[in-house]
Formats: sequence, structure tokens, C-alpha cells
Amino acid sequence: MRFAVLLPLLLVTDLLAQNGSDPAGRQDIKVCWNGTKVDFVRIDDRRAPIAPGTCVTMKLMAGKPLRISVQQGSKATASDSLLLIAPETGELRLSWKDSTQPSAGLAWSYESHTQRRERFARQSRDSAERVAAAAVEAARLAKEKQEAKELALRNLIVQLNGRKLKVYDKDLGPLDWPAAVEACQRLGNGWRLPTEPELRAIQVQLHREGAGSFSETWYWTATEDGPERAWIMHMAAGNVNRNPRNHSMLVRPVRDIR
Repeated sequence: MRFAVLLPLLLVTDLLAQNGSDPAGRQDIKVCWNGTKVDFVRIDDRRAPIAPGTCVTMKLMAGKPLRISVQQGSKATASDSLLLIAPETGELRLSWKDSTQPSAGLAWSYESHTQRRERFARQSRDSAERVAAAAVEAARLAKEKQEAKELALRNLIVQLNGRKLKVYDKDLGPLDWPAAVEACQRLGNGWRLPTEPELRAIQVQLHREGAGSFSETWYWTATEDGPERAWIMHMAAGNVNRNPRNHSMLVRPVRDIR
């Protein structure tokens, strides 16, 4: 019972001593404890009653090696010497976890106010450089995208589901559907009627951008609707309909490219 009364008294006395007169060479250092609960922490010749997740201010020697140790029950764990290099106040961060190795569980780091300001300034510079680099990269990608779009418009190329299609540079017809299929095949080199999804991609990617010299009327697609009908699409409106194959519509051939 007497020991239980004396221990808090010793801790309070020690804190009062720390907050009292300033011995030569000692400076107020903020000490933060990120470890588990221990009996006490000793820094140099000062005992620090630090609870987990809290900080206290201690008068410690700057410019000279400090010895840090923790006491947990009957086991004491000590660190190598720590030198507080900066001759000004800062923050000492301590952490500890129970370990069978004598000093494996104890770690520390110290950062002075000057070091903190330099770190923040460095982080700010790094952040500004990253923002500038991201802006440059975004501009480069936007330029590449625009150049690719302009190239596709000049060469009448559309993309659909990872495929590229070359679009013929002029209309054929008006022709009925069997004649339209045959006219595309006669061009050779893989030219054919576009399917309904392909013709829709042509309408969106080329006609709406003013490329291809399309007429604003109905075009045949290769998409069939039974033995008598096939799908047609209106190039201006983009709507589709089924139409008898013996009717005459315009034709715009396409071919697959790599």
C-alpha cells in the first residue's frame, strides 16, 4: 500500500521537476508515446509517465546522446543512444511492443521544428511538381486524343468494340438490297455492307463530325430481318427501320482494318 502511494507521488514530483527551472543545455521536447501500456518510460535520467497515444513535454538534452528505456513488469527494454541533433524544440515519437528480443520492440524518431518546416516545404514542392506533371501529362493525352480523332476523320475510320473500320469515301446507289451487297463485293479488298451497329457508329463518329460527305437520308445495313426485309438507318436522325429488300436506298461500304 505504501509503494502504491509513493509511485504516483514520484511521478508527480518528476513532472514538477521537469516543468521547473531549465538546467543548462536542456530544452522542452514534446514526447509522444505510440506504444502499448507500460509501467514507465525513462529518457536519459527522466522518467516519463506517458499513457498510450498521449504526449508530454520533457526537458531533455539537445546535442548529446540520450538513452531511452521502458519498464514492463520485471523486464526492461533499452534502445541505442538517440542524438537530438537540432538545437531547438521538436517532437520525439516513441513506440514499443512486447518482444523477446532485448531492444527489438522499441523504436523512436525525432523531428525538430526546422526539420518539420523543411519536410512540409518539401512535400509542398513535391505536390506542386506532381500537379504540374499531371497537368502536362493530361495535356499530352488530350493532344494525342485530338490528333487521333482528326486522323480518323480525315481517313474515315471508326472504332467499334475494339475493331477499326475503314469507310468508303462516297455513296453507292440508290440500289436495292441484293444489288447493294453485290456492289460492295465488286469493290474487292474486303468491302461490304455495314451492319446496323457499324452504320450507327459511322453516323456518330463521322457524319455528326461533318466528315464523309454523307447524304441525310436512308442507308442500307447488312442486318437482315427475315428473307424479305433488311434494316435501314436514317443518317441524319439516326433512327432505324425494317424495309423491303426490293426498295432502293443509298449504300456506304466498309471494310475491316487492323
